[in-house]
Amino acid sequence: MKQSQPQIEHILTDLLHRKMGIAKQRITSQSQLIRELGLDSLDAVELIVEVEKHFNIAISDEELEEFVTLQDIVACIETKLSLNEKTSLN
Repeated sequence: MKQSQPQIEHILTDLLHRKMGIAKQRITSQSQLIRELGLDSLDAVELIVEVEKHFNIAISDEELEEFVTLQDIVACIETKLSLNEKTSLN
């Protein structure tokens, strides 16, 4: 079942809140992961591991390095979920 962008954002916000202790009201789709939310490289890796588990996708180190905002992660997840959906239909 395809998840909408708001659903994915909600899941990511919840993960950031539960795993990183970031207040939900500080998190928006345009929040910069390092500068605004204070994630370091280890935090980012931990977040991506949780994302991979939750959505059953794989995110490469190269993709991880490109993430600046929460929206960047959402877009990556949407793309991977869409590709998985197309693959499973074939």
